[in-house]
Amino acid sequence: MSKLPSQPNEILHIILSQLGHSSLTQVSLAHRVLHAIALPLLFSRFTFYTYVLNDNEVQFELDRLEFWASRAISQHVRSCEVRPSVWTAPKPMLLESTLIDAISVVLISWA
Repeated sequence: MSKLPSQPNEILHIILSQLGHSSLTQVSLAHRVLHAIALPLLFSRFTFYTYVLNDNEVQFELDRLEFWASRAISQHVRSCEVRPSVWTAPKPMLLESTLIDAISVVLISWA
């Protein structure tokens, strides 16, 4: 494994915080030190969309919520935004109650 230039982690954090999500993801794969610095940046903000169109999307959102609520990821979350999705359909369905219940449990555990 190659060595990183001897920069303080704080300097690397400032540099990495200027990168977009895609670039940050790629940099995090380059070195374990960069991964450790990038991980909190990658998962600092969770956005949850409140509408779904079909059962597959409900399951996808449940899986996504479980991932973000995992011990490895949830410790990095600093903000959570809940907002409606952008729709082309005139009347989207509301989320099923199981998904809303799951969101409530996760939000309470983050408090």
